[in-house]
Amino acid sequence: MDRNGCRICCLAVASLTGNDQLCGKIGENLQDAVGKSFKSIQAFGLGGTEAFYDYCPMAFNNEGAYWLSDQAAIRNPYFGDAMLTCGTVKETLK
Repeated sequence: MDRNGCRICCLAVASLTGNDQLCGKIGENLQDAVGKSFKSIQAFGLGGTEAFYDYCPMAFNNEGAYWLSDQAAIRNPYFGDAMLTCGTVKETLK
């Protein structure tokens, strides 16, 4: 995911459709996909590569949100450049 991640997607969808309520749905779907991917990686592994399970406590009005990354450096997809390094690596997956 590029550094502006789902925030840019949300803004684009809201702009194109005139419906800013869709951003919440996109975020919910992303969280569902991340959760399922995380469980699959835990169960089956990554076959010799690493991934990072990252967390931002401020995403979604301070509810917090996770994402998967292929790098240890935090690149928060929820806030774009404004808070690019906000978050922590919760788990390294192999």
